[in-house]
Amino acid sequence: MGGLVAHDDGFALLTRVADTNKWKETAAAIIRYTGGKQTFRTNLTGTATHDTAPLLDGQLTWNGTKYGAYFVVHGASRTER
Repeated sequence: MGGLVAHDDGFALLTRVADTNKWKETAAAIIRYTGGKQTFRTNLTGTATHDTAPLLDGQLTWNGTKYGAYFVVHGASRTER
């Protein structure tokens, strides 16, 4: 977990999730839980990203309207087409 925001009705996480990129790496994502159920999940890295870190060094914040996240990419590569 790279970040956590507590809400009155649940919480949001900045974390890593399974991804379908060609390296079978994980993706950085924000996941929101409301009332004990997942409300949404938004991947922050795309399928062309090759972030080699198994951990997520970052922060998550909420301004009352939007989430903000930053995280460190420890290694990256691009897929050429």
